[in-house]
Amino acid sequence: SYLESVLDKNEVVYPWMIDQDSSITDREEALRELSEIQSILHESRYCNREGASEAAWNDGVTSRVLFLAMRQAQGVRHHNITVAQMESSLIPKDDTVDDGDVEDGLGGSIRELLACVPRERATINQTMYGPVRFNPAGVSIETKSKWASDGRAQLSVWIAAWLQQMRYLRAVSADPEGNAWESSEIYKQPINMKMPLIAATKGMWHLYLATDRRDKIVISSLFSIGDTDSLVGIYNLIKSLRILALWVNGPFREFMRTQVLQTSSNAANI
Repeated sequence: SYLESVLDKNEVVYPWMIDQDSSITDREEALRELSEIQSILHESRYCNREGASEAAWNDGVTSRVLFLAMRQAQGVRHHNITVAQMESSLIPKDDTVDDGDVEDGLGGSIRELLACVPRERATINQTMYGPVRFNPAGVSIETKSKWASDGRAQLSVWIAAWLQQMRYLRAVSADPEGNAWESSEIYKQPINMKMPLIAATKGMWHLYLATDRRDKIVISSLFSIGDTDSLVGIYNLIKSLRILALWVNGPFREFMRTQVLQTSSNAANI
């Protein structure tokens, strides 16, 4: 096949590796996607060879991978929030974390809920950064250009703050007229949703899972979801990200509706 002709000599595509459920059925569209993947591979190898900065990796590789993966995802997109600052009140204590893509469409309910809380907590995430203030973040990605750090420390702090904010907003939603939300029993209850996290170090992308416990957050290492070091690796990565986008559009969206915003799935303002 044409794909096999452009693979490196050490890359093999077996029949079981072919995506039979792909939404791309047009040959020209498939070739355009392959061309973009080849360009991403070229840039990834350049960044790796030249010791490029984290910003260069984000601009030349990570963002392009995410744009390509999310191209056909309805209601889901990625945001580069490297300049976003976490709200200081949400920074977790050191002992609350153990090692072990952005969704929209809920705008009306989110703004209604945030109108009930103090200004410094009026965000659906853990930051007041504009593009994600009203759009729940389903998957957090930390990128690193050096192997000295795999991004888990930053991801742990980031997701701990997010889960704390979800507990807070859930308590507000349960009692909008109250004001002692952080001392309520519902606030103390763990968030019943395991959250995916991704650490992208150079070209390697690894999936983690954050589980909220009553007194701490447990971060579990799962597996590699692909890489940008080969054509096959990028195809694996794109497919993995598209599966995560389906999760964001399904279980995560329902979690935000029913557990945080506490609205019915057919509410008029969702």
